[in-house]
Amino acid sequence: MTDSLDTLVIQLARFGDFLQSTPLLARLRKARPDGRLAVMVDSGLEPLARKNPHVDQVIPVDLSGLRSLACGPEPVDRMMDGAWTLLAGLKPFITRRIINLNTSRISALIGRLIRCETWDGPSLAADRIGLDRPLWSEFIMALMGERPLIRFNLVDLYQAYVPGPSAEPLTYPVSVEARTRGLGLLSPRTAGPRIGFQMGSKNELRQWPPELFADLARRLVAHDRAQVVLLGTREERGLAGPVVRTVSDLKAGGQGSTADASTSGGVVDLMGRTTIDELAGVLAGLDLLVTTDTGAMHLAAAVGTPILALFIGPAFGHETGPYGPGHVVVQTALACGPCRESAGCRNPRCRDLIQPELVAEAARRIVQHGSFQGLPDPGAHVQILISEMDSFGVRFRPLTPRPFTRAEAAALAWREAGRGLLDPSYCLDEAALIRERSFFEPPMNRFPGRKEPTPDIAGHPSSLERVQALLVRRGMAFQAQRLEKDWRTVFGLLSDGLWPTAPEHHFQSIGNRL
Repeated sequence: MTDSLDTLVIQLARFGDFLQSTPLLARLRKARPDGRLAVMVDSGLEPLARKNPHVDQVIPVDLSGLRSLACGPEPVDRMMDGAWTLLAGLKPFITRRIINLNTSRISALIGRLIRCETWDGPSLAADRIGLDRPLWSEFIMALMGERPLIRFNLVDLYQAYVPGPSAEPLTYPVSVEARTRGLGLLSPRTAGPRIGFQMGSKNELRQWPPELFADLARRLVAHDRAQVVLLGTREERGLAGPVVRTVSDLKAGGQGSTADASTSGGVVDLMGRTTIDELAGVLAGLDLLVTTDTGAMHLAAAVGTPILALFIGPAFGHETGPYGPGHVVVQTALACGPCRESAGCRNPRCRDLIQPELVAEAARRIVQHGSFQGLPDPGAHVQILISEMDSFGVRFRPLTPRPFTRAEAAALAWREAGRGLLDPSYCLDEAALIRERSFFEPPMNRFPGRKEPTPDIAGHPSSLERVQALLVRRGMAFQAQRLEKDWRTVFGLLSDGLWPTAPEHHFQSIGNRL
């Protein structure tokens, strides 16, 4: 018997990636309220997917079994027989539309086992080895040579498959029972706030050192009487030691605590001790989560917990920062970053750039709903950003002044031009752009004798030429001309005549090339 679906979304990546897909699921439900919506996930995430209120059916896939077959010693014919056995449940499906959110051959291959009328997302190339990527993916890849110019959150790129009048939030329903269980894992409230620490990350280059988390805990417990709640997996429990020892010494009076021990905070270590539902309940009971770029961060955003995110190494806040308004990102900004996830680093000095004093003060301002004016100077290689929402999605603006550079003008021009490319109904808001520029200091070269301190990557031709070539290759003449027009309009508006819009040998008119 054939099982008919309206739309199937393939999301075979990790926990956080699924949460980042939930706004797309919400848009699909709104666009076709009577259509049957299914999502395909790794079998380990099946319980998470079944909680999503927009999904009618969850199709689990045993990815670990497929990987074992691919890496095992079995002959090819036996390997294929085993794969067909694992995927046999996919054969009866037929769907109007498949949206593949993963850039892996395995997702493209699995999706091809299901009959569909329309395929969106990465698909097998003609050689059946490489992948043909969707427009948004190729557009972002064309900018990767100058990655600091990217101003697109992954959530919004997913939502671009179903353009809508407003962005949808991340979704994770927290039941009354889960909230009760989560609160039961916490100590009774003290005089101060409950602040969670998510210390681990899938890549060590993304982690803030445990010793700096320990210094932050000392400041928050001593000064703010905070209850620090340690979150993470069982494998990450080794990171908790410095925090637990530091706060234990503090409460014993060994480090000059200014708080009465009977009313002060302390540490609750929940690392490796919560289910996803219990973690959601705990997060919902926090006043703030301090975290690196993790799945727990996206879960906190989904349940409405304020976030102070530390983005280090490969992590880039504009790409995967917390989704929703009012979250704060502390971003390292070295010339070598954001680096590649797979790149080794002999001197990861970015991990030590963010100072606990700065994080503690930012945490206080968030918890107390105070002004961010007068934050400690983050230094030349650290930026502090806050998230805001508009009709397209999330954007991050600076909280601490920094000069408005040509690179920043180019980044905002690419953001606006790219939004128009991905959603033809998107309209430039010049007043909003002028307001956004007002959060920066005047450009440095408006001051006599001063020059921009970083290389002028915005004038480099590679990203411009790559995007042009992409659109020419796809035969998108109208879209190419609009992109160039929007880019020039925004760059000219923001540069205010300070820099040329773009040298003609760098931004050759797309219209002349088509």
